Amino acid sequence: MRKWFLPTLAFLCFILESVFVSVLPSELFGMERILVPRFVLIIVVFVTMFTNVRTGMIYGFVLGILYDLLYTNLIGVYMFAFTFLAYIVAWIIKLFQINTFTVTFISLIMITLLDFYVYGIQYLLANTSMIASEFLSIRLLPTLILNLAFVIVLFVPLKRQFFKIIDTNNDQ
Repeated sequence: MRKWFLPTLAFLCFILESVFVSVLPSELFGMERILVPRFVLIIVVFVTMFTNVRTGMIYGFVLGILYDLLYTNLIGVYMFAFTFLAYIVAWIIKLFQINTFTVTFISLIMITLLDFYVYGIQYLLANTSMIASEFLSIRLLPTLILNLAFVIVLFVPLKRQFFKIIDTNNDQ
């Protein structure tokens, strides 16, 4: 069961992200906001935290290339970002003890870095006309709130399973 837990969870989150985008209305509560689910990145963060940097980077690479192939016109953007962010998570987690707060905080920091990176690339390629202040208020803040809820919904119920993964890795 533990062997297939993370790959199954990653696959489900990959599918859930696309379903969520198609079901979520573009205008929520009468306000124009862009909610971007970053469930795949959250899984990459979790995998890196609860396994090791190599596994996290492999998940980041594979999920990133799938993300690029299915959702973007520019191959390599998410592949590089997810892999690099997994490396950053592995470096940061050496400094902190893993608990609910650090998992949540690091996940939100990685989402912020990813969104700024993607926004920067889109801005450089002239694929967006959104200025930085609009990006922060219309896209980044709602995205962080949505993904904060997802981290809480995912991590809190599955915390015991995640810590079993850590214990298994420490025993080996």
